[in-house]
Amino acid sequence: MLYWWQDLMYLAAVFVLIWIMYGIDQASKQTLGNGNGNGNGNGNGNKTVFQDGLDRLYPSQLIRQVGIIPHQIFLLYWLSKLLLAVLAPLLIAEVTASLPFAVLVVIALLGFMLVDIWLLVSRKIHRQAIEKSLGYFIDLIAVFLKSGMNLTQAFRQAAQYGLPSDSALSREVALVVRELEAGGDRDVVFDSLAVRTGVKDLEHLAAVINIGLRVGAPMTETLEAQAVLLRAKQWEKAESLVSRKSLEALFPMMLVCFPLLLVLVFFPAAVQLQALFTAFSGAFG
Repeated sequence: MLYWWQDLMYLAAVFVLIWIMYGIDQASKQTLGNGNGNGNGNGNGNKTVFQDGLDRLYPSQLIRQVGIIPHQIFLLYWLSKLLLAVLAPLLIAEVTASLPFAVLVVIALLGFMLVDIWLLVSRKIHRQAIEKSLGYFIDLIAVFLKSGMNLTQAFRQAAQYGLPSDSALSREVALVVRELEAGGDRDVVFDSLAVRTGVKDLEHLAAVINIGLRVGAPMTETLEAQAVLLRAKQWEKAESLVSRKSLEALFPMMLVCFPLLLVLVFFPAAVQLQALFTAFSGAFG
């Protein structure tokens, strides 16, 4: 039985979760700052053992690879995990009061891990968005390099005119441009881009650019060759996806078509065979 104070508590928890989701969404749209953002934004002063433990358990790299600066959602992250861990078993217990305590503990653990599961899914989506637009972005860089721009200018123009301002790759490239304009070392800047996103294609691109700058290779031809490789890789992924979807669609088609095949083909044949056997048995009986 739910009392009014329990309803009020659940309603307040839902509003807090909505506020947390809104805060995380706003953090994902903000301009990315310099560095990898591995801290919680509280400084490196005197910390308690509890705060140091939270810092160690906090998935800064995972959050950064989603496209969010980690220290901006430190409080929201832990608050949402605690709320889900408490709220999920309470709601389940109110609906089904006969569940054993061990099941409620499992539900609480699942609620506690729900935020991390969402982060893993969001990271996959973020990486796919970057990989989808990377080949076109490299082609734009090569075009701007041919027009006489340097590498930093080509990156800026390609991100500004070739990509939507709110796209994942555009936000990451804008950070790269700011770091280069601030005098950052190119090797470090491009390597940091690959680490921040966790995209293997960006890691390969950073290695190609760094090696090309060291040996003095023509950057335009190097990037064009890299773009061709990326397009071939994307085409191969698309073919494998089509093949997998075809196999996945085969099972439901069999479930639908096999009963129809039984009704339309085998059932009339079985009726005719039965009539034939009945006629033979009557003739020789």
